[in-house]
Amino acid sequence: MIVSSASERYRADLTGFRGLCALIIVVFHLWILRPSGGVDAFCILAGFLMTTSILKAYSRRTYSTLSFYSRVIQRIGPVLLISVLGTLVAGLIFYPELNWPRLINESIASLLQFQNIYLMTVSADYFARDAFTSPFQQLWFLSTFFQFAALLPIIILSGLALSRKWGTYLPLVAILTTLAMASFFYTLSIINIHPEATYFDPLARAWQFLAGSLAAVIAGSLSLPPRFANFLGWAALGLFLLAAYLMPMDALFPGWLALLPVSACIGVIISGLTLSETYFYRLMSSPYLTHLGKDSLLIYLIHWPIIVFTLFLAGEKTPSFLTGFTIIIASVCLARLANILISKLQHSYMWANAYVSVGACLAFAITSSSAAVYYNGKLEQLKHDPYTASIAGSKVQALTGEFAEEKRPSSAAIMRAAYHRYGGRQEKTSCMPHARAGLIPCTYGDKSASRIIVLVGGSHSHQWLPAFDVVARVNKLRLVTFFANGCPYGYFTEGRDYCKNWYSEVLKEIESIRPELVISTSTTTKDAQRVEFVPEGFIKFWQELERLEISFLGVRDNPRFSKHIPQCIASSNKFIEACSGQRADKLAETNPSLMFEGKTGRRYFVDMTDYFCNETNCPPIANGHIVYSDQDHLTVDYSLALADVLANELIKAVPAIFSATCKDVGAACASAVSGHDSEKITQ
Repeated sequence: MIVSSASERYRADLTGFRGLCALIIVVFHLWILRPSGGVDAFCILAGFLMTTSILKAYSRRTYSTLSFYSRVIQRIGPVLLISVLGTLVAGLIFYPELNWPRLINESIASLLQFQNIYLMTVSADYFARDAFTSPFQQLWFLSTFFQFAALLPIIILSGLALSRKWGTYLPLVAILTTLAMASFFYTLSIINIHPEATYFDPLARAWQFLAGSLAAVIAGSLSLPPRFANFLGWAALGLFLLAAYLMPMDALFPGWLALLPVSACIGVIISGLTLSETYFYRLMSSPYLTHLGKDSLLIYLIHWPIIVFTLFLAGEKTPSFLTGFTIIIASVCLARLANILISKLQHSYMWANAYVSVGACLAFAITSSSAAVYYNGKLEQLKHDPYTASIAGSKVQALTGEFAEEKRPSSAAIMRAAYHRYGGRQEKTSCMPHARAGLIPCTYGDKSASRIIVLVGGSHSHQWLPAFDVVARVNKLRLVTFFANGCPYGYFTEGRDYCKNWYSEVLKEIESIRPELVISTSTTTKDAQRVEFVPEGFIKFWQELERLEISFLGVRDNPRFSKHIPQCIASSNKFIEACSGQRADKLAETNPSLMFEGKTGRRYFVDMTDYFCNETNCPPIANGHIVYSDQDHLTVDYSLALADVLANELIKAVPAIFSATCKDVGAACASAVSGHDSEKITQ
């Protein structure tokens, strides 16, 4: 009823097409850095081949769900194990200890088939070349494949049961079409909100697998004339290549534009539904392409870590033609060797059993879990590591002269810089929420004081909390904070309307508590089109405060870097040179907010730039401290180290409110640093 003679034969053309897709994926990952449609084709072909397998077995009355799962595991289990084990060993050799926790966590996620979910939670950009690019990232496809394979028999058998009852396969077509449409419209509903996460979302990818399944069902009743099949094949291949070539750099996948490679792939599938070999079929089933096709999954899995490790060791973002060509040859050769090894394992009695593959993956995952427990515990300890009381009172000087290369900080110091958090778990989860969580004020400083100051804004205000907490304590001020991740106060960015609601709530709360001073950033270095400027929303906020007769103090924004600074320090031999930035590229020549100073007597501005940069350069390490915890946020230790010089600047700017530094209060400064905990204000 469902399977025709045209769809019964081995589809060598699809094997060859899969090999072509693998090569296209590698080339795009090397030099073009945008979606090619190759992975989308993998999804469709996987859905088509698995569904075809089920339909054939069902029509012959030999189908067994357990046998289906067993074949999937036997085919993929050894591939997964070799890929994860090889990548983890290489990662532990080439990457610094700073990255080991994530490497271990991702190896476990890959083995347990939820790497796609893991990448969704961290919202990894597949095509970004950051300081740390995960060598496990490509394994999201296997996780998605397994998740779909687990549900596919349920979907197909349900549809077949109805089709058998009705005497037509239309119920099965209707079920697959409905599910595919639901997945596709779900994708469209979220892709503009969470584009990076959507790329890995199994629900967003389901429509592509289901399109392959639908093609398998329809293919069972088709047999095309050779001439039409040949034309369709060439047209589909042309569409596939043209779509890959013309795909915009900012294309969101798997959204509307993914319909192009999906349609092309389905065209290739249908073009093979003829009893005669066409010229297109002969091309796709040529020995060169079919050999690549048989190794295509391994080429896909192996090429990515090779690219990642090569670029990491070379310190480059894009390889040269020679390097890229070498990577392609190495990926193809290693895939062939791995396939030979896997074939030998699968022909042995032990590895022919699917339970052995599952057991080996679980054993590896359990072993990796012990390492993950150790490192995750270490990271938690770093996050809540006690603060050194002497840091806030340490001598900090403005940066001058040339920066000489120095001894690399210890691995522990680099990890502390990257992971140390101020205020611990409660502060991280409660007092620095997403704006959608609403207004969550917290108190720091001297909580018994009657005089109140407010620190408000996004992460670039939050990074100053350690310093302002100390300053508030030694000046006997109660510090109230209003933070929202990604919402610098008044800086409206497209797609963040939720920030506007948060801004309104903050202003009402400020009006209610009537603080002596409101503190926030006064400039931004976030806009790629301008080095540094004062957003119009900032000025409106200051005007609102003036209307309420409340004073404002603005802290100039700090430099931003394209590199993750702790990662750069850990992985660069000459890290001062490699991780520094030109001051002129990071900041305006003068503080842009100064033109707004003193117009009403209620605006004050502080500029700490001299503690981040000298006259020309901005180094990664200053005054004995790693300056940044990532690309643009201060480490807790450096923020604390700046507490005293910040206090001096505040005394100059607003002497009516600030009058003391750590040096003035002596031992009281130590208690200020050790008493860093926060309290949520009860509404």
